[in-house]
Amino acid sequence: MFLNPGMLWVRFAMYFMLSLMIGLLFFGLGDKTSHTSIQSRSSVLFYSVSFYIFMVVAVLPFRVHDKAVAAKEVFNSYYHPLAHHFASTLASLFGVLILAFIITIIMVPMAKFHAPFKFFLDMLLSLNCAEALAQMVTLLVSNYIIGIVGLAGLFGFFMMLMGFMLVPSEFPVWLRWAYNVPFHTYTWRSFMYIEFSGPENVFDSEEFPTGMDVLRAYEIDNVSYGHDMLVLVGYGIIIHLISASIILVRQWKANRIEEEMVADEEAKDDIGATGR
Repeated sequence: MFLNPGMLWVRFAMYFMLSLMIGLLFFGLGDKTSHTSIQSRSSVLFYSVSFYIFMVVAVLPFRVHDKAVAAKEVFNSYYHPLAHHFASTLASLFGVLILAFIITIIMVPMAKFHAPFKFFLDMLLSLNCAEALAQMVTLLVSNYIIGIVGLAGLFGFFMMLMGFMLVPSEFPVWLRWAYNVPFHTYTWRSFMYIEFSGPENVFDSEEFPTGMDVLRAYEIDNVSYGHDMLVLVGYGIIIHLISASIILVRQWKANRIEEEMVADEEAKDDIGATGR
């Protein structure tokens, strides 16, 4: 991963420039107390969740290429496909750590956001979930363009359902369960809770005099940061378990086909020997 410019370093450059732009555009936003600053802060956090995660689709061409190389190595019995999956997962975790770190050290101090370590952990676990989804999608497609379209579409659904555009109580009754499906939900509301839950958050706004009033408006005033971080950890693990299941089923089918082919060859040899 570290030697592949598309897997890490192009994204590193993009995240660096984007974080710098956010920091410059919203410099000192966390110190402002106007009503518009509340809207700006909420929007920046929504944008951060949405776009940084969305950028993960950029790895799909490289993952599809890597999958083809791994398939040859597995065919030559150099390693089991699960070994490649977990090695790739470990490598991506280090890459995600670097990306989350660069976002945090640039954006949080410049925008004067709160609790940089909590921000970093939230971003790290969110990008990890996105990477895990990218790996799973790679297993399901043979063409990276289809993978990009599919993953981008999924992230698009997740953006709508995270509770920023429409609060959970205003979802259609039959669709309210969908609020809990995207990992974006837990990421964004944790960012919001970090930013607005402290007693120091007092605003020059009749509608939102305190940060807790902002959280109540979005129906996230009872959020537990620790709970949501555990959900993100579990979310990533579940995706990897699904990916492992896909790999094992495909490997079992491949082994079965190979055994049938060997059995057919042996049967032909036996028939030939009997005929002679």
